[in-house]
Order: sequence, then structure tokens, then C-alpha cells
Amino acid sequence: MRKLVLPVAVVAVLLAAPAGAQAITIGSDSLGSPAGDTVQCGTYDPCVLIQDDIGGGLIRVPSGDWIVTSWRTRGASGSMALEVLQPTGGTSSSLEGTFKSESAEVLGAGGGSVQQFPTRLPASGGDMIGVAIDAAGGIGANAAGPGTTFYEAPPTANFTTNLSGTYELLLQATLEPDSDGDGFGDATQDGCSTSPSTQGACPQPPGPPDPLAALRAGKKPKVTISKSKVGAPKGVVAVVLNNPNGYRVKGRLTLTRKGRKVGSRSYSIAAGDQRAVKVKLSRKARRALKRAGKLKLKASATVKGPIGKRGSSKGSFTVVKSKLKAKRGGKRFKGRTKNINVQFSFDLDGNQMRNIVGGIVVTCFYPSGRNRSGVEVYDPPAPFPLGRKTEQFANDKPSAILGSKTRKRYTMDARRKGDKVTGTIQVSYAFVAYNPITGFAQGSSCVGQDDFTAYRR
Repeated sequence: MRKLVLPVAVVAVLLAAPAGAQAITIGSDSLGSPAGDTVQCGTYDPCVLIQDDIGGGLIRVPSGDWIVTSWRTRGASGSMALEVLQPTGGTSSSLEGTFKSESAEVLGAGGGSVQQFPTRLPASGGDMIGVAIDAAGGIGANAAGPGTTFYEAPPTANFTTNLSGTYELLLQATLEPDSDGDGFGDATQDGCSTSPSTQGACPQPPGPPDPLAALRAGKKPKVTISKSKVGAPKGVVAVVLNNPNGYRVKGRLTLTRKGRKVGSRSYSIAAGDQRAVKVKLSRKARRALKRAGKLKLKASATVKGPIGKRGSSKGSFTVVKSKLKAKRGGKRFKGRTKNINVQFSFDLDGNQMRNIVGGIVVTCFYPSGRNRSGVEVYDPPAPFPLGRKTEQFANDKPSAILGSKTRKRYTMDARRKGDKVTGTIQVSYAFVAYNPITGFAQGSSCVGQDDFTAYRR
């Protein structure tokens, strides 16, 4: 058979059908009955036989984007192929149109058997189907009344037909929606009908970032030791420790004066939280505090996460013998961030948000185009006011992604309603990285944004 000058479709491998995709059929619904006759090419040799009407049956493709995934004939013989065509005009006795695509050529088995062939041909609203056959071939058909007609067309890209007779061609095709426009039928050929880039199973959305990723990579955990002046009523010092990590830490806090230990205590702090660790001073330190009225102490804390290496943190502060008003303010707020659901806490002192600790996902955009994301600590160095968007900068802040310290920009926009505070936080910073495409170092940036909701505790 002389082929049309059109692309040959690739036979599709059938995939598991996703839920919700519904296939339809167009053409004859009489393939269950034997063929009463055989139709062959008459005027043209070879030719394309096109069913124009089947007594009100569905012979045109409904509106939308579809894929022909299989087609069937009965009583067919010789070389043949399925054609998808688009009508462009015609008269009461002829049809004009354009052949859009053609299936792979197959061989009819002859006799009265039903044959089915897989394919993958695009079709859209108003299209029709036909069967191309060679001079020696034919297709089963049944004689019908005036409401059922078929045409015979020449095998040219653009055609005008002759009205051939009142026969129902035993030709049928199955069409499936193509929701994502990838050229694969949603029901049997496309395992992911929501993404044009994949036809297998849809990729699972990424899970929340692993808070232990830095520990797995060999990083050591740390805590922040408050440098505020601390009161020591009855010789007990309450040192505030902040846990900026996305996991619980524990360890031991030790206080020293002039190189000598004056007290220590174990602690455990939940992820993103803070705790005032109460340490009783030694008798000698208490006497010195009583005489001088204040002492300068150094603090060191061992820090152990759920896995990995043990870290350490250091700080210093002044102790006075009188009782001081807590820097935390009388209003402690705790909540969670929206995107990664980690704890977000702060103290509200009047209109000022102090001791802010939380976590935020940051994405770094590298010159090579391979971006990296990770969880950074949101721990601005100074208070933020409620009611307006403000920003502040901090030098020598560690970056979990870069593995080094950098200058970070913190942004806060928070509002309060009763015992509830909601807001948006942002962290950004810049770095220099090598671009393998240009061969030069190039400036790049990292940025992360999240929303939070916190309630008074």
C-alpha cells in the first residue's frame, strides 16, 4: 500500500490507568456481529475509507484534547492503517479535509475475526477516523439505510472524497483524554496525567527537610547562651539557653570564674525552644558575690543532638546578687511555621519581639544552575517590633548550606490579635561561587520565606 506522507505513530506500551481518566469509543458498535459484506477501494487505489455517519452514532471526536490509544476492525484483509483526519468542508455528496496522523501499518487477518491494534495518535474536537487499505485489501461492513454513509478518499494529505455508499464500516477506535498534553492517553498510557514530563508514576512530592541532615553530614550542634545581666537571689543563677536547632538537644552547662568552676547543671531543650537553666553557685562564689555585688562569669555548654558528634558553646555574662526582672518579658509565645512545621518562639515585651528562635527553609541559587536547599536557623540578633515590616543584618552567622559563616539579612512582618501573633519571616544572604560555564567566580544568593502562627503560653 502506498503510504501517506505523514508521521507514523509509535505503538505505545500500556501502563496502569490512573483514577478518573475515562476512555470513549467512536465508530461502529457492531463489531460483535459477523460482517455481512466486504468494502474495498473503488475509485482510488489505494484509498482511505471514512465513515461519515452511522445512524446518529458517534463518529466525530468530542471537544478537547484526546489520544487514540487503540483501534479495531472485523473481517479486514491486506495492509491497512488507521487515519485521523480533520474535515475542512464539503458538500452533500463529498467531504474535504486533511489527514493529521496515521498509525503503524498492520496486516488484516482475513476471515471474520476481530483484530485490535494499539497506537498513539493525537486527536481533537471535530476530528474523524478512517482506514487506509491497499488495492488487494478490504474491511468488513454491513449494509445500512440512508442514515449511514461512508466516503472513499485518495491517499493525499489534503483530500476531496466521493460518496461511496450506505455501508457501516466495522471500524472502531478508543480515545482517552490527554490532560497534560504530553501525547499519551490518561487511562492506559500515562501514569501521571498531571505532568507532561513523565508517563510513569507521578513523582511523590518532597517530604519536609530532614532536621538531622547537618548532623548526618558531621556538623556539631550548638546552643546560644544569653549574655544578659543575670540576677542571683539565694546564690542561684538562671542562665537562658536558646536551642536554634530543629531537634532536641541536651548537655551540661558549666560556670567558671577566673578559670575555676563555680557551678554546673544538666539541661535538655526542645527543638527551637529556650530554657532558663538554674545553676547554684559554689559557696566561695556566693561569698565573692556578696562582697563585690557582682561577678563576671564564663559559661560553657556541652551540646548533644539525637545523633552524631557532640558540640559545645561558650558565653559570658555578669551576675548581680539582687533579683532582676526577667528579660523574657511577661508574655511568652510559641507556635509553628507553615512550610516545615517547626517550632517558632519568642518573648513579647510590650511591642517588641525578643529572643526569637525558629527554623526556615532556604534555597541557594548556584551559578551552575544546580540549586541547593536546607534548613537555616532564624535567630535575629535584635528585637523586632510588631505591626510593621522591618529588617536587620547580622555578621558572622553560620549557614547550614554553605558550611561557613556569612552576613544574613532578617526580615519580619508580624501582627497581633489577642493572644495570637501571625507573621512572615525571611532570611537571605549572598555568596560567591565558581561558575563552570564561564570559568569565573560569580555572585549568587540564598533566600527563604515562611509564615508562622504563635500563641501566648
